[in-house]
Parts: sequence; C-alpha cells; structure tokens
Amino acid sequence: MAGQRTARRLTRVLAALMTLLVVTASARVAAAQPEAVVRVEVEHLIGYVEHSGCDFFRNGSWYAGARAGEHLRTKYEYLLKRDQIRSAEDFIVKAASFSSNSSLPYRVRCAGQPQQLAGAWLSKELVRSRRAAVATRSAH
Repeated sequence: MAGQRTARRLTRVLAALMTLLVVTASARVAAAQPEAVVRVEVEHLIGYVEHSGCDFFRNGSWYAGARAGEHLRTKYEYLLKRDQIRSAEDFIVKAASFSSNSSLPYRVRCAGQPQQLAGAWLSKELVRSRRAAVATRSAH
C-alpha cells in the first residue's frame, strides 16, 4: 500500500512538472513571436524602405532602398530571435536607426528633400500608416 501511494504521489509530481515545463516553453515561444500587427507594421516599414526610391547611408556608404530593406529584414529577424522586438517602434530604434557595427546613425537621401535620419523618417511613416489604417477602419 505504501509503495502504491508513493508511486501515485510521484506520478502527480511528475505530471505537475511536465505541465509547468510545457507552459514555460509555450510562454517563451509566444514571447519570441511578436503580435501579428507588429509584424505587419514592420513589414510595411521595410517595404516602404525598399520601394521609396531613396538612398540609405550605412557604415560610410550609400545603398539603394532594395538593398537597405534586405539589410533591415536581416537585422529584424536577428532581433526577433533574441526577443528584442515587441513593437514597430522597437524595430525602428533597435534595427533601423543606427549601425550596430559602427554606432553611426542611418540616414536617408530622397530626391528633392534634405537628408534626414532614418529613424525619424520611418517614425513619420509609421504614424502616417497607422492614421491611414484607422481612417480605413472608420470608413467601413
């Protein structure tokens, strides 16, 4: 009898530990994946860079928007894996504003406009796109 009680108790403890392990692992996976709206906003910003027709200054050289977009996507994925992106603002600050190699700010050069910091340029676009999304939802 005592052996059966010990075995049942051990089974309950093991079941509780397994449940805790599954819950903890699930929480870590969920934390590593940003909300869908964050992914949509970040992908919009990367697409904006790629199709802007503007040039981007990074580490002493100017790059076309398509190449800059590829670079930002790589940085985004790297930071996602490390659970460092929880918002589009995080993406702008941590991936799209400065070089992690040189610490120099990224700059944007668009035809007919003065150069500007990439972080500020993308922040303006994020605000504009969010307003447009609200206006679209309101119209429906």
